[in-house]
Amino acid sequence: MSKTPTDYFPNLALNGTNLELSLADLAAISEGEVDIATDGGNLPELTFAVVDQYASKSLERGANSQSLPTGQSVTKNAPSAFGADGVNQSYSIQTSSVINYATTDQPA
Repeated sequence: MSKTPTDYFPNLALNGTNLELSLADLAAISEGEVDIATDGGNLPELTFAVVDQYASKSLERGANSQSLPTGQSVTKNAPSAFGADGVNQSYSIQTSSVINYATTDQPA
């Protein structure tokens, strides 16, 4: 299976030192729902949209007999009730990566 990020986020772009994620790639949120200027904004909804897109694409690939990259597993549990305005959706995403600390900052 490809490890290409654009397999998960087709409109992902690198613009100089900025990584740009297109709202067109996030089925769970629309432009009108995004508020990045207000304190608190809607970070939970935006986080959900990114994680849901990644998990859904990973599970879709698994259903099509395409294996996930080595060291990666993704599960999406059935949603459960969470009040009148939403649901509780949980995911488990595990990944293993080799990090070359000679070329990256070490964690604090």
